[in-house]
Amino acid sequence: MDKIHTLSTHGDWETPKEMVDKLSSFFLWDLDVCAERPNVCTRYFTREQDGLKWEWHGLCWMNPPYGKKRGINLWIEKARKEGAKEGTAVVCLLPARTGTHWWQDNVPYADFVVFIDGRLRFDLPGGEKAPNSAGFPSALVVFGKLLTIHKVVLSTYGWALEMADRKNASRSTD
Repeated sequence: MDKIHTLSTHGDWETPKEMVDKLSSFFLWDLDVCAERPNVCTRYFTREQDGLKWEWHGLCWMNPPYGKKRGINLWIEKARKEGAKEGTAVVCLLPARTGTHWWQDNVPYADFVVFIDGRLRFDLPGGEKAPNSAGFPSALVVFGKLLTIHKVVLSTYGWALEMADRKNASRSTD
């Protein structure tokens, strides 16, 4: 297997342009919470601005830096908390790492999850297409309420789950 499928020297995987274009024709994004350039919408937080330090409002997009060392656990926790606020929804593009603590501690509280069919071929920083598809599965995880049309559009990417009300959820330690 190629090294690119199993090891990345960076955690910055830009959202594939095809996905941005499709979603942006249905979603009127208010904020991209972690971007280095206007990829999804014109209002975004750069690494230097650190979106973790700010409040998020409206319809937000999040494709965080991947990997625990790069803080994905902090980003997903922030998305969960911000999406719980009235009038805020956070759509997250994440590696579908269901066995990780950051996934298990946060995704059960999501409102909607789509496991993306196949492997995405991300864009590299600057917009160039990665030479190969990702070596990991991906998911769209939503914290907060979306319109039905948004759920329908997200569902076109794969297997969708409407999550139960998990405000009082607890994780079994067995």
